[in-house]
Parts: sequence; C-alpha cells; structure tokens
Amino acid sequence: MKNRTIGMMLNAGQRIGIVLAEAFAQGKYKLDNLFISSKMYSQSLKTTLSDLQLKYLDLYLFHDPMCFVNNGEIFTKNEDGTFKLDPYQIHAIETWREIEKIKETGPAKRIGLSNFKVSLLNDLCSAAKYQPEVLMESNDLGFNSRKFDKNRKLEIAIKV
Repeated sequence: MKNRTIGMMLNAGQRIGIVLAEAFAQGKYKLDNLFISSKMYSQSLKTTLSDLQLKYLDLYLFHDPMCFVNNGEIFTKNEDGTFKLDPYQIHAIETWREIEKIKETGPAKRIGLSNFKVSLLNDLCSAAKYQPEVLMESNDLGFNSRKFDKNRKLEIAIKV
C-alpha cells in the first residue's frame, strides 16, 4: 500500500486530483491500494476532497493548533514576513471535536494530529471521544523522547 500525505498549502490539490483520476480510469491504481491523507489548514476538507476528486481520505490531520487569518490565501503574512494569526484563537479541543464528527460521518477514515506539544496532546487526549490515530512529526524521533513515550502509552502511531 502506498502512503502519501498531500499538503494542500502548495496548491497542488487540483493537479494531483487530475493525475489520480487518470490513473484510476486507466486502471494503473485502485483507490483501495492507496492511503491518502491531508492536513487541516484554512482549506476545508470539502475543498480538499473536491480538488483530489475523492469521496474520502484515509487520514485527516489537525495541523499546528493555531488560527491563521483567512482571506482566501492559505497563509497571509505580515509586512515583516511572519504569519498573520487571528486574534480569535479557536481552542484545540473544540476543533478536535469537529474533526471527530468528520470521522463519524465518513469523509475521513482516520483522524490524527500534526506538530502538537506534549501538554496540548495530553489535554486533547483526555477530552477526546476518539483518540488521535496518528501523530505526524517533522522532527527526528530522538529529538523529543518525551513525546515518543507519551504516544507509545496512548497507542498513537507516529509518522515522521
């Protein structure tokens, strides 16, 4: 089974969707033989599925618990080049509850997290109806053994 995380921030979703549709139509691949995941940014899951021409994702990740300003661009920057954050911060647990609904209704088979601090991971897992199934990290596993140990106790798969 092939595994690919599609980062929609590169605006490649529609191009990838065309390639996937052609590959499926030509019989080169079957969706059942692929494992497709995406991260939640300002783009909605509905847009991601539409761009990729899919009915569901195998994995949907809650990425970086912060709230960016949404003006139609994926990341709006301040004049100094830093990312513009919305002063109205959405609480991570409330956001996770909405992601749990996505799992219940079917557009994502699995749900997980990306780049979460250990303290926030603890809070979220304590309040969750569904535990995260995957934690995606950009760091080397040896870099944060505390997080690795916590994930092992919670039985959360780690993807680097």
